[in-house]
Amino acid sequence: REKVVGWYSTGPKIREADLAINALLAKFADWEPVMVICEVQDGTEKAQKVFVSVPTEVGQTEAEEI
Repeated sequence: REKVVGWYSTGPKIREADLAINALLAKFADWEPVMVICEVQDGTEKAQKVFVSVPTEVGQTEAEEI
Protein backbone atom coordinates (compact mmCIF):
# COMPACT_ATOMS: atom_id res chain seq x y z
CA ARG A 1 0.00 0.00 0.00
CA GLU A 2 2.97 2.30 0.43
CA LYS A 3 4.08 4.51 -2.43
CA VAL A 4 7.67 5.62 -2.88
CA VAL A 5 7.71 9.39 -3.38
CA GLY A 6 11.46 9.84 -3.69
CA TRP A 7 14.92 9.12 -2.41
CA TYR A 8 18.03 10.84 -1.09
CA SER A 9 21.76 10.93 -1.73
CA THR A 10 24.60 12.46 0.26
CA GLY A 11 26.13 15.54 -1.37
CA PRO A 12 27.60 18.03 -1.58
CA LYS A 13 26.42 18.05 -5.21
CA ILE A 14 24.42 16.00 -7.70
CA ARG A 15 26.46 13.24 -9.32
CA GLU A 16 25.92 11.47 -12.64
CA ALA A 17 24.79 8.33 -10.79
CA ASP A 18 22.15 10.39 -8.92
CA LEU A 19 20.61 11.45 -12.22
CA ALA A 20 20.64 7.87 -13.49
CA ILE A 21 18.89 6.59 -10.36
CA ASN A 22 16.29 9.35 -10.57
CA ALA A 23 15.64 8.57 -14.24
CA LEU A 24 15.22 4.88 -13.40
CA LEU A 25 12.69 5.64 -10.66
CA ALA A 26 10.78 8.00 -12.98
CA LYS A 27 10.66 5.26 -15.63
CA PHE A 28 8.77 2.90 -13.30
CA ALA A 29 6.61 5.55 -11.60
CA ASP A 30 3.76 7.64 -12.95
CA TRP A 31 5.06 10.74 -11.17
CA GLU A 32 8.31 12.69 -10.91
CA PRO A 33 10.22 11.27 -7.91
CA VAL A 34 11.48 13.66 -5.24
CA MET A 35 15.28 13.70 -5.10
CA VAL A 36 16.95 15.17 -2.01
CA ILE A 37 20.67 15.87 -1.81
CA CYS A 38 21.85 15.86 1.82
CA GLU A 39 25.07 17.78 2.27
CA VAL A 40 27.12 16.11 4.97
CA GLN A 41 29.06 18.59 7.07
CA ASP A 42 32.03 18.02 9.35
CA GLY A 43 30.73 20.35 12.06
CA THR A 44 33.04 23.26 11.24
CA GLU A 45 30.46 25.10 9.14
CA LYS A 46 26.99 26.27 10.06
CA ALA A 47 24.33 23.92 8.64
CA GLN A 48 21.68 25.40 6.39
CA LYS A 49 18.23 23.97 5.60
CA VAL A 50 16.56 24.66 2.28
CA PHE A 51 12.96 23.70 1.61
CA VAL A 52 11.28 23.54 -1.78
CA SER A 53 7.51 23.35 -2.17
CA VAL A 54 6.31 20.13 -3.80
CA PRO A 55 2.87 20.01 -5.42
CA THR A 56 0.65 17.55 -3.53
CA GLU A 57 -2.83 16.16 -3.87
CA VAL A 58 -4.84 14.70 -1.00
CA GLY A 59 -7.72 12.42 -1.87
CA GLN A 60 -10.15 10.19 -0.05
CA THR A 61 -12.95 7.78 -0.73
CA GLU A 62 -16.54 8.55 0.25
CA ALA A 63 -16.24 6.44 3.41
CA GLU A 64 -13.12 8.34 4.50
CA GLU A 65 -14.86 11.70 4.13
CA ILE A 66 -17.25 10.91 6.99
